Amino acid sequence: MVNKLLEKYTPDNGYARFITDLDSPNFKMWVNPFLKEFIKKEDGTLYLFPMKTMEEFDFNLGYLGFYYAEHFKGLHCGDNEKLKDEFRKMGYGYLILKEEDK
Repeated sequence: MVNKLLEKYTPDNGYARFITDLDSPNFKMWVNPFLKEFIKKEDGTLYLFPMKTMEEFDFNLGYLGFYYAEHFKGLHCGDNEKLKDEFRKMGYGYLILKEEDK
């Protein structure tokens, strides 16, 4: 059931994978600046973290980067240029992974 739900969390749907070296089949995260939400999959459970404002989303994205520190690898946006542009507007363009980095 959870894997079926995960099919919607793709770059084409506005979700960037928040990549860490802790990722595994039991732990993954996605962030969507358009809907201002984070999704976390941990041990077969999905957690939704909606934010009310872009400022709140921006603060929490920065906090996630700080929290995961050296484990954080970047944001995988696929070929979605609109998604990449949104992160660039927020000042996070340097976090976008190139295809060969993911």
